[in-house]
Amino acid sequence: MRYLLPLTVVLASTVSAQTGTYQTFGSGCPGTGVNLCASLNPNGGQLRTAISIQVVQNALQVTPSTPMLVSAFEIYAKSLSSGGANVSTQLYDHDANTNAPRTTPVSTSTMSLASPVAWYRTVFSPPVLMKPNQPFYLSWLETKSARILWPWLSSGQKGPYFKRNGGQGPWSGSSTGPWAFRVYCAGSATPVLSNNGVPTIGKSFDVKLSQAKAATGAALLLGASNTSWGPFKLPLVLTPFGAAGCQLLASPDFLFPAGTTVQGEATLTLLVPNLPVLVGGSFHNQWIVVDPSVNTMGLVSSNGGTGKVGR
Repeated sequence: MRYLLPLTVVLASTVSAQTGTYQTFGSGCPGTGVNLCASLNPNGGQLRTAISIQVVQNALQVTPSTPMLVSAFEIYAKSLSSGGANVSTQLYDHDANTNAPRTTPVSTSTMSLASPVAWYRTVFSPPVLMKPNQPFYLSWLETKSARILWPWLSSGQKGPYFKRNGGQGPWSGSSTGPWAFRVYCAGSATPVLSNNGVPTIGKSFDVKLSQAKAATGAALLLGASNTSWGPFKLPLVLTPFGAAGCQLLASPDFLFPAGTTVQGEATLTLLVPNLPVLVGGSFHNQWIVVDPSVNTMGLVSSNGGTGKVGR
């Protein structure tokens, strides 16, 4: 969704040549979303293109130190077809006798990829409990009609993996390479506010939400202050209102409604008017998420964000 940044919450200042900024502050409170529980090269990077792309099944190894209730994983990749690709995905236990993934997966799902290089997610329902100190494997199986560029980076932290040709026969081969993946676990997770871009006059930027409850209502607060709201000082502790551990971090002068995806994510795009008088002005944001099973107020909150308008 795209909204025009309200002028009434931007504090005008002396016009100067400056770059816009956006910084997060404070902390949210746990809800029932998913959290990032394991990763390798979680920021992605440059995909290697000089690799032999074959029809194979890959399996990336993860060894948890504590039990993990795995609900999803992501790989940093791209489809080799402009029309995208749908690949089957799997979670495997470890076979101590072969020191490789077992023959039969413990859960299966699918992943849809497009041509841009990005993080692509597969979701497992119900989540799968993985034991501590025992490897498990994140796997996907390509076909001739669904080919992807693997999440193999030109540089980064290396980790073990196994593969087998075309998904047939026993697992074979082991190597180390800078793969990129992220694993998500179900359970208590604190919603996270982040941004893509910074506020600049005449341009738009995104305020994002992640790790929230899936397929629920949410709202982005936008206010002129993060120190007061009417007679109340901020941050305002919401425990007396039924939301234990949560705080109001930004004055709710404006609320922009949104809905979370099945991955517990949302994005709102804010367009900054092309008015030089806004340069240097600031505003504050916070996400509020509908999560009825957590507390009597039925809401949880994210961390906050402060934007300063540039030109």
